Amino acid sequence: MNIAVPENVILVNPAGYDEILTLIVNSRGVLTDSGTIVEETCVLGVPSVQMRKSTERPQVYDARSSVKFDPAEPDRYRDVFDKLELLRGGEWRHALGDGKASERIAADLLRRLKQDGFRRHRPEAYHLPIARSYGGDGL
Repeated sequence: MNIAVPENVILVNPAGYDEILTLIVNSRGVLTDSGTIVEETCVLGVPSVQMRKSTERPQVYDARSSVKFDPAEPDRYRDVFDKLELLRGGEWRHALGDGKASERIAADLLRRLKQDGFRRHRPEAYHLPIARSYGGDGL
């Protein structure tokens, strides 16, 4: 593509989950087009720039852990990096979970194992609202 990559940028092949987490926690900030990675950075306390027009993870903007960069507005990159720098070293609260999902999953699996409850998932069995998950696609 004939793109000059600055010396302080390292291009790598796709990385596994453990490697991604290591890269995130050792980063000053993360640039990504991923909705999942911005969740990870928020939970890990590392600011991020999400490079896309929209997100399925608006919670990261609510928590003020991520900066939105619309690729259709490339001339605003300086503002984006200034915002990212403002987030660096900060702390934020997020609504991305309480860190106890594994405990709930293990307890649920044990309960289902003891009660022969592996037959079906029931919407009323969830502790969070999930009605949107059962909705149609609108097509």
